Amino acid sequence: MRRLLPAVAAGLLFLLATPRLVAANTPVAGHDDRYPHATNAPPITLGFHFHTSVPAWAVTAVTNAWQNGWDDPDGNNSRIPKLSSGGGGTVYYQDRSGSPCTGDTNWIGCNPNTPGDRTGWAVYVRALPSDSAPSWMWFHRDATCADVRDDKYDTSVCFSIKRVVTHEMEHNTLTRSHDPQGGSASRDTVMNAVTPTRNGSPDTWNADSFLRCDEAGAMMEYGVVDRTLSYPDCFATVPGEGAKGLNTTLSVASASYSACANGSTVTVTGRLALQDDWPNYRYLADTPLAGRTINIYRKASGVSSFPTTPFTTATAGNANSGDNWSRSFSSTSAIAYDYKAVWTTSSGEPGLNSSNAATWSIRFQTAGCPLAAAK
Repeated sequence: MRRLLPAVAAGLLFLLATPRLVAANTPVAGHDDRYPHATNAPPITLGFHFHTSVPAWAVTAVTNAWQNGWDDPDGNNSRIPKLSSGGGGTVYYQDRSGSPCTGDTNWIGCNPNTPGDRTGWAVYVRALPSDSAPSWMWFHRDATCADVRDDKYDTSVCFSIKRVVTHEMEHNTLTRSHDPQGGSASRDTVMNAVTPTRNGSPDTWNADSFLRCDEAGAMMEYGVVDRTLSYPDCFATVPGEGAKGLNTTLSVASASYSACANGSTVTVTGRLALQDDWPNYRYLADTPLAGRTINIYRKASGVSSFPTTPFTTATAGNANSGDNWSRSFSSTSAIAYDYKAVWTTSSGEPGLNSSNAATWSIRFQTAGCPLAAAK
């Protein structure tokens, strides 16, 4: 398999060789913040337009991929740049034997290396079928992999132009590398160097959205849009902090509180978020785990163990920093209680580890307190 020069250009090939496999569940190789941005800032928008040589069917397919699939939160819940038709970079459709980015004759799409360029970037797509590639065809040309045209080309291999332009746009916004994990039929990433075919990869050959490890890399470099959604199952190896990859932390503002035992409330606050580790977690560091339910257990002080059933719960909010959960407690009896709070992962959170336990105590007292009203 020919090696590309990822520091100069990146392209997508059609090759028969089987790539080397690597460990799964690793955010897409070489992920990088190619469009620097403020932490937690809304995604920037990259415009795009088409060169006059691009046929109408390709314009429709590419536009749909970049304005629907690319932004589909089921596959891309990151703050990576959004794409909008009009201005910006240029899409080319060319019949040429050698790639305009690398010169490779097996090319299908490519993107020159223009990091952070909001207007001069480009994506090149090879005209299929064509004189330079008479046996290859684009599915979206006629919405079929059958050769339905009576022309000079005898096509035999079918590809998705949506998948190709999604791959090339990821080169432009996230990584120059190709990622061989899982092979060309991978459900982990669209960044394999080998272009999948309909027969060879029926589940992913026409993907127009990120797969789980593309999304993981994009989250680390750009952050998360909807923090209530679950994280992709692609963090078990990198950062590799625990059984599922991303560690979570739960804090409480104080270890001890006191309140009057007359029905007055004391409010306990804290934070539930991803581990605050910038070098390893990048833009995921300290991301609030909004919408997650925290279980709170209670026992009388002096009792040896907490019950197995939660006493109450709290829900984490979306604050960028500081406390994002709270719960109020009261009593009409003079007593001291110990509390323990923990967030526990589940099958719905495949990329996250359970949090640590946060503990505190509350002493409900009568000394110095007004009497409770009679009922």
